[in-house]
Amino acid sequence: MPYLSLCTSVETPRAAQEKLLLTLAENVSEILGKPPGVMMTSFVSGTMTMAGEAGPTAFVDLRSIGKPSTEQALALTKGLCETLGEALGIHPKRVYVNITDVPGANWGCNNKTFG
Repeated sequence: MPYLSLCTSVETPRAAQEKLLLTLAENVSEILGKPPGVMMTSFVSGTMTMAGEAGPTAFVDLRSIGKPSTEQALALTKGLCETLGEALGIHPKRVYVNITDVPGANWGCNNKTFG
């Protein structure tokens, strides 16, 4: 934890996916103050539409234990949109970001939960 899932309509070579995910993980870790070694990321691409139109778009689902402050949530959203714009050419108005605070008791790893 945290876990970041990126779903996008932009086809991206595997090496570029991995590089982007590592960049996103580093940025999220820094903003949330969590070590990069606990981040998990995934990249899913496929057909997507937004506002009734096809084209470059993305949905970022970020889950973590501990609710980010308003400032952190804004910094996360801005940073994610900027990085996706630079890496994949997606305009910020075509990116949705969902940030979810997951109770530690509902998050498990290595035969136990964090709560």
